[in-house]
Amino acid sequence: MNQYDNIPAQQGLRQKERCKVSVIVPVYNQGEFLAEALDSVLQQTYSNWECVIVNDGSTDNSEEVAKSYLDKDNRFKYLYQENSRLAAARNNGIRHSDGYFILPLDSDNVLCPAYLEKAVSYFLLHPETTLVYGKAELFGDRSGIWNLPEYSWEKIIWSNCIDACAMYKRSDFEAIGGYRDVLMEDWDFWLSLLKPDSVVYRYDDVLFRYRVRTESLGSGASNKNKLEATTTQICENHKEIYAPYQSKILYFGISRLIYENYYEDMKKKYEHVLDTKAYRLGKKLLQPLMWLRDRL
Repeated sequence: MNQYDNIPAQQGLRQKERCKVSVIVPVYNQGEFLAEALDSVLQQTYSNWECVIVNDGSTDNSEEVAKSYLDKDNRFKYLYQENSRLAAARNNGIRHSDGYFILPLDSDNVLCPAYLEKAVSYFLLHPETTLVYGKAELFGDRSGIWNLPEYSWEKIIWSNCIDACAMYKRSDFEAIGGYRDVLMEDWDFWLSLLKPDSVVYRYDDVLFRYRVRTESLGSGASNKNKLEATTTQICENHKEIYAPYQSKILYFGISRLIYENYYEDMKKKYEHVLDTKAYRLGKKLLQPLMWLRDRL
């Protein structure tokens, strides 16, 4: 008997079906990191999981590494597909899984041991919840806590404040039709999954580790063009969210949509204030007080 056996079944689901977690690990030429990701699944304190590894047409040793885990534990499953990109790999993995909860895991990242246990526990105690995740720690070419802003609906429509490694219900995945093939597929997915009144919970504990690799960070005009194209696509995919803002000019920053004309308007107002006689006079009048303050 485990800690969830005494929780009443809901929606007619048997206990094991309700608590099973499908961890979905797409991999494309990440064989050197894959074992670390899969080991972190094996080390979970929560045992009712399956892990579906989706090889998205890798040409390195990803298949060899993935298949070695089939012999280690029968909860691992392996799928191969022709290279179709991340969104298709996640969708394929989820459709070949049977857990009640879904947790995507990138093949170069790592789960902390208590992630599944904490997330499932919160869902069972708060069944109205749509999404559960935790803080992240950076490792690799950078280290430290990843300071993503705390979730709110107002924040996520303008900035992706949730990493792809967050737990949600299979029924919600099926209701929205899965991931779309856009550059920021996880942000696009959250905008489909969440509503203004959705319950989203973030543990203050670090629950996964995000690998930073300098060479993978895009830059330059080509990357900027891709980001701008993604902005257009996200706005098109979620017209019902962005319709009230169509009179504004939107542009894409690092995972952010911003009112360009609002920014320019505020900049002009700020510059205007700095240029007024009242501001210049007030600054002069305050100089003796600031001089005195600095010496107290």
